[in-house]
Amino acid sequence: MKFFFSLVLFLSLTGELVYPQNFAPVGARWIYNAQDMFIAGMNYPVIFQSVSDTTVNGKNCRKILAAGCSDDQLALVYDSNNIVYRFNSLLNRFTVLYNFNANAGDSWIVISNFHANDSVTVHIDSTAFININGQSRKILYGFAMPTGILEFSGPFVAGIGSFQNFLPQLGVCDPLTNGLRCYEDASIGSYQTGIAPVCDTVFFTRVNEVAQKDLKVNIEPNPFSDFTRISFPNYKFENTRLIVRDLSGRELRRSENISGNEIIFLRDKLTSGIYLYELNSENYFSQGKLIIN
Repeated sequence: MKFFFSLVLFLSLTGELVYPQNFAPVGARWIYNAQDMFIAGMNYPVIFQSVSDTTVNGKNCRKILAAGCSDDQLALVYDSNNIVYRFNSLLNRFTVLYNFNANAGDSWIVISNFHANDSVTVHIDSTAFININGQSRKILYGFAMPTGILEFSGPFVAGIGSFQNFLPQLGVCDPLTNGLRCYEDASIGSYQTGIAPVCDTVFFTRVNEVAQKDLKVNIEPNPFSDFTRISFPNYKFENTRLIVRDLSGRELRRSENISGNEIIFLRDKLTSGIYLYELNSENYFSQGKLIIN
């Protein structure tokens, strides 16, 4: 008994337990953002919620109601030693969903619960720690290599999951979620990432709908390694702003007073992965993804 408490104390002091072994506690909610396909500027919440405990194949796990373009509408998950497993009904076994033990250079395979032959390999290129309501949590940055239509990207935060979508998404579905608005559970409380002004209601981004219909942004190449060219119509030579964020909503780059119709975007020190860009001026707003190899 004395040895057990000594071991727990050692792990606590050395920080080896990167999050409490209670992933997706009952009542936890993940609220992601998605943009309406038909109403310009309308953003609506996509909500996942942990609703109950259950037992599957002898494992005590959590039942999570899923939404949106996810490859599963009812996820059954449990965690062990900083790895989160999901029950795959096609294979009748648990497979890895998140590996919070991963460090730079590590990877894991996520198998679809929609088609057993479809999977995505998550490659981690860097890790760090962020503050979530006073708690230090490990965050994993990287990129994903799909074998089919499955999409699954980060960053991934220990004890919470993906800041893009809790589960893998079907790439043929539209619209895909584009970031985590809020997360809440009894331990963390309510946490807002800052990508949206509200957690669980519809909001509108400032958009001139006529200009938005005429605006065609072209990014070539995308994905890219060193640089890409972002071009767009700017007939009135309006001052345009470019903002680039990571998938958690953190602003990484900002370019102001762009009066032309083309931007050469340099990778510089950005790591491989998926980033979100915004182009906006007085009369239009556009956003999308930049993918760096």
